Amino acid sequence: MSKKPPTINEATCGTSSGYTIHHRRGESPCGPCLAARRDYDRRRWAVKRASVAIEDGVRVPAIDFAELYLAAPIELQDRLDKRLGTITIDALIKAYDAYIDSTQKDRAS
Repeated sequence: MSKKPPTINEATCGTSSGYTIHHRRGESPCGPCLAARRDYDRRRWAVKRASVAIEDGVRVPAIDFAELYLAAPIELQDRLDKRLGTITIDALIKAYDAYIDSTQKDRAS
């Protein structure tokens, strides 16, 4: 079954609810409603991804984490030391230092 052309309603078109109204009427959504629905879905999934990240944590490349750690306030560094262990933190900093040394040598060449 093909969908009917959209009925344009200036009060609701261009909104996510306008998209739903088109759908309920068996119509193809108009361009503004389709764009509004895509924006709504993007924001909804961004919130969902953020809540998963809060629950599960995030993955960050080791070099980036080490750089963030070094720029963090002492209180945060202390918390990370306790959570990850000083051996892990020391290894990350050592890898970061080696990375910085190698990039500086590459620039000098």
